[in-house]
Amino acid sequence: MDHRREESTHSVLDIFRYPQLRKKLMIITLMWTAISVAYFGLILNISNLGGNDFLNYFCLSVVELPAFFIGGYIMNKWGRRWANTGFVLIAGSFCLLPVFLPANLKSPALAASLIGKFCSAAGFMVIYQQAAELYPTAVRSIGIAIGSTVSAIAIICMPYIVYLGTYNKYIPFLFIGGMCLIAGLVAPLVPETLNESLPQTIEDSEAFGLKQKMFSLPR
Repeated sequence: MDHRREESTHSVLDIFRYPQLRKKLMIITLMWTAISVAYFGLILNISNLGGNDFLNYFCLSVVELPAFFIGGYIMNKWGRRWANTGFVLIAGSFCLLPVFLPANLKSPALAASLIGKFCSAAGFMVIYQQAAELYPTAVRSIGIAIGSTVSAIAIICMPYIVYLGTYNKYIPFLFIGGMCLIAGLVAPLVPETLNESLPQTIEDSEAFGLKQKMFSLPR
C-alpha cells in the first residue's frame, strides 16, 4: 500500500487506539515537553541568576554549539534511547542542585543553568530523530505535531513559572528539574531505533521493540 495514501486515512484518534503506539506517544511527548521547558525556561530565567544578564545570556548561548555536535555523536554511538535518557536526567539533576544550596551562592545557579542548557540542546538533537524513527509512516506527522503542540503550550506557561522566581529564585529550577527527572525516568521505556528496521505501518509499530531488553545497547 502507498504509505502516503495510508497516512491520509488515519486521524488523530487512531494514534490513541493502539497500546504500544499510545505509550510511545505519551513518553515522547513528555520528553519533548521537558526538553523544551528546560531549553527555553533556562533562557527566560536569566534575570533570576544574578550578575550580568548579557554575560549570562552569552554563556547560555555558547554552550549550544558543542551540545549539538556531542549530542549527534552520542546518539549515533550509543543510541537514541540512552542518549536522551542521559541528557534529560543530567539536566534535571543539576537544575535541582541549586534548590538545596544556600540562596546567597550565585555560581551554582549559573553552573546548573549552563549544564541544563547544554543537555537540553543536545536533547533537542535526539528527540526529533527519535520521534521520527519511532512513529510509523502512517501517523508520523500526527505524532510529531502532537509533541510539538504540547511542548509549545508548556513553553507559553514558562514566563509565569519564571516570574515565581521573584518570590524564590529557585522555584523555576525546581519546576524544570522535577519535570526533567520525571521524563528521564520513563524515557528508557521506548525501544531503541538505532540500527533497527524501522516500522512503516501501525502494525509494525505495535510489534517493534517488544523483544528488546531494557538495558541493551544498539546492535
